[in-house]
Amino acid sequence: MTQITVKPSGCALGADIEGVDLAKPIDDATFQQILDAWHEHLVLRFRGQDLTDDQLAEFSMRFGALDDAPRRASGTPERTYRRDIAVISNVVENGKAIGIRT
Repeated sequence: MTQITVKPSGCALGADIEGVDLAKPIDDATFQQILDAWHEHLVLRFRGQDLTDDQLAEFSMRFGALDDAPRRASGTPERTYRRDIAVISNVVENGKAIGIRT
């Protein structure tokens, strides 16, 4: 088991999770710590992670089944290599938003 650090945001919800590399396999005990933090804080932020889309989806599926990402009005999915990942970003490349703008 990896001992993670949970740093509450100090606001109504949210916490930073430190001490875990989401690109590597996570044992059940470590995931239980993450799940407990999620139940307590409702929103978790994992800074400095470097994940492929497949690694992100694999981690996310531990919380439950994934839905397809939202589609634009044109029916074109946001820029992603997987149907179940949406890019939420305010970054513009070549005059076009790369994801759902926030």
